[in-house]
Amino acid sequence: MPRVDVLERCRKIRADENGILVGAAIGAGLMAEAATRGGVDLLIAITAGRFRMMGGASLTCMMPIADSNALTARFARSEILNNSTVPVFFGANCMDPRLDLDAFLDRVRDWGFSGVTNFPSALFVTGELRDRMEAAGIGFGREVELVKRAQAHGLATIAYVQTPQEARVMAQAPADIVNVNLGWNQGGTRGVASRLSVSDAGSWVRHMVETIGRANPDVLPVIEGGPITTAEELVAVCRESRALGYIGGSTIDRMPLEDSVSDKTSSFKTMHVLRSRLDRLEQRLERSPIEQILPGTSDAVRMAVARTHEAAGSELPVLIIGEPGTGRRQIARAIHRYGRRRNDPFRIIGCAGKTEEELAAELFGHRGPEDERRRLGLLEVLQGGTLAIGDVCQAPAGLQTQFLDIVSSGRMPRSTGSEGPGPDIRLLFTARPAGMADGIDPALHARIGALEVSLPPLRERPEDIPLLARQILDSIGDRSGRAAPGLDPAAHRALISHGWPGNLDELHHVLTRASMTTGDGPIAAAAIKHALGTSHSMTPRPDVVDEKSWLLDGLRRNRFRRNQTAAFLGISRKTLYNKMKRHGLLST
Repeated sequence: MPRVDVLERCRKIRADENGILVGAAIGAGLMAEAATRGGVDLLIAITAGRFRMMGGASLTCMMPIADSNALTARFARSEILNNSTVPVFFGANCMDPRLDLDAFLDRVRDWGFSGVTNFPSALFVTGELRDRMEAAGIGFGREVELVKRAQAHGLATIAYVQTPQEARVMAQAPADIVNVNLGWNQGGTRGVASRLSVSDAGSWVRHMVETIGRANPDVLPVIEGGPITTAEELVAVCRESRALGYIGGSTIDRMPLEDSVSDKTSSFKTMHVLRSRLDRLEQRLERSPIEQILPGTSDAVRMAVARTHEAAGSELPVLIIGEPGTGRRQIARAIHRYGRRRNDPFRIIGCAGKTEEELAAELFGHRGPEDERRRLGLLEVLQGGTLAIGDVCQAPAGLQTQFLDIVSSGRMPRSTGSEGPGPDIRLLFTARPAGMADGIDPALHARIGALEVSLPPLRERPEDIPLLARQILDSIGDRSGRAAPGLDPAAHRALISHGWPGNLDELHHVLTRASMTTGDGPIAAAAIKHALGTSHSMTPRPDVVDEKSWLLDGLRRNRFRRNQTAAFLGISRKTLYNKMKRHGLLST
């Protein structure tokens, strides 16, 4: 990939308010392939990564045990370049005094690399030896010269630095990307203790980023190494420092590989234990199929599943709260299907858009216009069964009073004209969260809300989206009679970043539509974005009736990111801030 294309790719990430550049400094084709599948933006072929794959520590690359540049060229050209779809940078060792920089850069370009970086670096040498290297012309100054000359050879550059002075020099060279290295990675079996905590790293990197920006605002600042070992720690440091992204070495290859291989080997050695656990899990799934109706691993879903189990084992009225598309009706059916009335009839009646007379006739019965025979209502027809009353918040006030009479006294309301005790029937109710404030009679809510199942909207559990997408695509494959399509990494990111106002129903629609326009390969991000359509699906809900609710709805849809929320609501960031301040929302 030419330098101009590499820089355009990086600048697009910088222009995206939520963008983050992720690079992988690796030493094997398998690691490069896995990182690319995960969505990495660029690769760096370095000897430290190669030595890690041999079982050594990263710092082995600083030892005079191999021709560093020859080793990098050998494995990168044979294992990485031919199979890579992202830019690949060459980790160049400038410490060899015999190295002709211009001839070397020509070879790197002709081999097909997109760029070059100064690694292994004199940065990791200190004291008198570092001084002697600089005096001999094989230290950091020679690495600066490498970066300066690379642009003339059509190569992009990443510059490793550790101090503000080094950052300033490389930014002025100029390097395209300046990588603030926090030292060798801690963690795993071969990590080293970091001199910085995560909080200290954030403050230090911010100082470095500001130094880089003053020297050359066009340079892209990233970070690597030190105490950062998890995505959460990376987010904390990037938020504090305003760095564009992260280059992972040991955190991307050695540490995940150590953990996964150790865990897999241990699982094989303890197969008899795992088998017994699997048997118990299978038995649990046979007893608890509700988890298949409401899949997910988020805390909100686990709580909803637990409450649904509790509701299925009870005879109390149940209130199911959730936005449209979250599966309220499916949960109502599950409560009936796995309760003691499972062999008795089940019906759902909706309250939305119906008059009090229409609903009363359906529920309590009425007399026909041409004869005197009384037609039975659902409360009489479903004797012994379950009736789910949908959108109870939209039921007329008179009917809500009658519902309260039934669940409170166990008798039919006098106004229906029926005599005797109430019906032997299980009542379930569904409602939207937005309607709970003023749409339901407080006394009725108090009576039916004792056993409540709250279904979270999809935007509040993005961690469940990959699992839900996989299950939906599997079902699409089963119905179509062909192999279930997969999702490429960018498509996963497109799904997770969407706000899902239509919740599960919208996710099912989008995946169905995207799969219809995809051939035999995985579904690409373009197909997902096309299926999502225009922004009309992200307009605020019609039941948001005041400014505070309008602001909260926009903030929640955009995960409380203010720039994104302001754009979504069609106002400036300053206006959003002022409105949040006026309504006491700045702490959200």
